[in-house]
Amino acid sequence: MKVAAKDKVAMIVGVLVIVLAVGGGVIGGLYWLSVLAGEIGARWWAVAATLALPASVAVSWRLATNAAREHLAGFDRGIEGAQRTVESMGRSLSATASLARSARAMQRPAPSNDDLLPNPRAMQIIEAQRTSQVVEI
Repeated sequence: MKVAAKDKVAMIVGVLVIVLAVGGGVIGGLYWLSVLAGEIGARWWAVAATLALPASVAVSWRLATNAAREHLAGFDRGIEGAQRTVESMGRSLSATASLARSARAMQRPAPSNDDLLPNPRAMQIIEAQRTSQVVEI
């Protein structure tokens, strides 16, 4: 999936805004906890952090399992595409082999011996002249 340059810039700006907001929240919270909050504020901060821990673990677990499912689904889609490609290649090879078999099985005329024998109509008859000489072989 290609992302346009304009969208990349928007994503980078969005990430920077989120990082700055979270970082400012953490720094502001630590400042409040260390300077402005008293003993009761620190206790409430500890209670809130303790209660948020199981929820953050559960949310992280859920997001991780969803990401793993999507990752594996991507493998499944890729494997299915490769399987379809291999099946179509197999069908084309099968069709090619079938054509080759049918071409080999075509009726070919049996060779005849007629073309080995001389054709009497194509022969020229030459009259020999008689001589009294005897030729010895």
